[in-house]
Amino acid sequence: MNALHWRPFLLYFCANSASMLGQWMLRLALGWMAWQLSESTFWTSLVVLAIWAPAGLFGPFIAVYAENWPMRLACFICTSVTASLCLSIWFIEVNIGHSLVSVLSLTTLLGLVIAAYHPIRLVFISLLVPKEYIKSAVGLNSVAFNTCRIIGPALAGVSIATLGISVTLLISALLYIPLLLTLATITLQPRDITHQNKTSFFARLKEGLAVALSDQRLLYPLGIVTINSFFMRGIIEIQPAIIGQVFDGRGESLAIATAAAGTGALVSGIVHSSGKLPFDLMQRLLLPMMVCGMLVATSIALIDSLPAMTIVFALIGFSITMIGVGTQTIIQITVEDTYRARVLTWWSTLSFGGLSLGGIAIGAMGEIMKIQYA
Repeated sequence: MNALHWRPFLLYFCANSASMLGQWMLRLALGWMAWQLSESTFWTSLVVLAIWAPAGLFGPFIAVYAENWPMRLACFICTSVTASLCLSIWFIEVNIGHSLVSVLSLTTLLGLVIAAYHPIRLVFISLLVPKEYIKSAVGLNSVAFNTCRIIGPALAGVSIATLGISVTLLISALLYIPLLLTLATITLQPRDITHQNKTSFFARLKEGLAVALSDQRLLYPLGIVTINSFFMRGIIEIQPAIIGQVFDGRGESLAIATAAAGTGALVSGIVHSSGKLPFDLMQRLLLPMMVCGMLVATSIALIDSLPAMTIVFALIGFSITMIGVGTQTIIQITVEDTYRARVLTWWSTLSFGGLSLGGIAIGAMGEIMKIQYA
């Protein structure tokens, strides 16, 4: 985990972990609010996935501009707006009370900010450490993400049960403060963006896609991550709807299932964050992980017990993270600075677009059949 030796990354790692903890608490709270308001798998899926869908729709267009943005300022602004939206969600809940429309609307706005932030975040990691430590930095970032996936829902479950959902929303907003303070002070690595302003918007958009499609080293992981997102990530993202229908809406069941998926993903992130996974092995593991994950996912149709569902979610969490971190790392290392934001945003578009379509499809089918069969 050699990226932790670099002080700027260490500071960012800790502060960003706090903000991701808040994000996971917020996502669980919003999904649970949607289920309580609607008791519909479709509407719950729509609310949960509204956070990711805009990144799938608008990511490539935003990335063309994002390449030329000052990364520190852009990251600071997006984080500030996200924290403000979290406070708005809390304020409405305390003073008025949410409806399904208000939850969906604010979640969609939050998704638009995340869509703008995502290409920035992907490039920002590469600016915190020298290139030889990018594998470790990407892996450690995954560890933080998936540790928060375990702790965040558990904290949210306890907080909702003991303090109420409004306090949980406030805590999620306040957890963005350390990241804002850190972004104002850390030192970044220099970027090579020498000739990005010499072509038009659409020319740069087309150029980024051409780079992604012309290199087999990039095309293969992009294909794998698309299949992975549609068929498996969508299942993980709509856990509130699955647990709500299968286990009669018990909050403790949701916390256990979400933590199981995070545990599997955490193990995968630790493997990557060591920085010792050979590059060629990382590439060779993509297809076996995808096949194994899809086979495990099909077993959900046969499951109606929480222990079995927990095991399945853990295995799916492991496989999707091996694929997600592996493909992102391959692209981070392969693509030069000039094209990195544009190519990485195609990764995020395929990833978030796939999980959004897959998750909504499952949620819609869950209205007419058991969601395990969907």
